[in-house]
Amino acid sequence: MAIAMLHAHPTRAYHTTEQVIQDEEGKHSVAVVPLAVPLVAGPGAVSTVILYSHQATTWFDTAFLVLASLFVALALWFTLRMAEPISRVLGKTGINLITHLMGLVLAAVAVEFITAGLAELLPGLGVRN
Repeated sequence: MAIAMLHAHPTRAYHTTEQVIQDEEGKHSVAVVPLAVPLVAGPGAVSTVILYSHQATTWFDTAFLVLASLFVALALWFTLRMAEPISRVLGKTGINLITHLMGLVLAAVAVEFITAGLAELLPGLGVRN
């Protein structure tokens, strides 16, 4: 994914013209996908909310968790609502630039995860102080 973002090319593979036509027709349909909520939030956010809700002992802790979740939901709604105006302002070049930068960040995080996993799996490879 990071390499595709660094090249700023969408990864779409079509084998027939019918697939291209079907993809073009599907752009105007709107669907509700229940899986979109976990995909937007991510596993880290979901597990954090589960852990904090389990640790909440008072009504204030629970209220704070609910308010924080509502604030994040409002921020996400505003961000998604502003996506089209922002993309118009940025243009194709700006979107490609941001895609390149986010691909670089994603690649750096991926390399960090891999090296941390290898250092844990093979302790002899770790950096010694």
